[in-house]
Amino acid sequence: MYRHDEVAELSGYNYRNEDSNAALQGWTDLINDWFITLKKSGEHTPSLTKVLLLTRNNINVTASGLLGGTRGISWYKGHCAIAAITSTHVPAHEIGHMLGAKHEDSEVIYDGWWHDTIMLTDEFSSMRGNAHRYSDKNRENIRNYLDRFE
Repeated sequence: MYRHDEVAELSGYNYRNEDSNAALQGWTDLINDWFITLKKSGEHTPSLTKVLLLTRNNINVTASGLLGGTRGISWYKGHCAIAAITSTHVPAHEIGHMLGAKHEDSEVIYDGWWHDTIMLTDEFSSMRGNAHRYSDKNRENIRNYLDRFE
């Protein structure tokens, strides 16, 4: 793990963008230059190295300058992601994507109230609680992804 002062060229990235895909692509482009150096060092397994930019704010900026609704974005099974720390759920969600978890394999758990597993995002998520866990299927997806590297 690197602290922001150890990778100054990365810590100043302006992630706020009207287009969250453009923000992720810009982050990926910046990371790729650093990633080449990382691969040459031999310190890390490139396929297992993941870079998550944690932000205080959401990614999107509306025309009026107010922040929009995209809280996180990542490449599926990729090495780059951006996540706002507005909720513990967001970074865990984006890490899940990088490790092979999918929205369609999420679930709602009922234990007296309805709770979303980490990968679930739908129009009703704001009314349900957070189960603070991946679904069994997404745990399997993550395990299968990681098993490729043993």
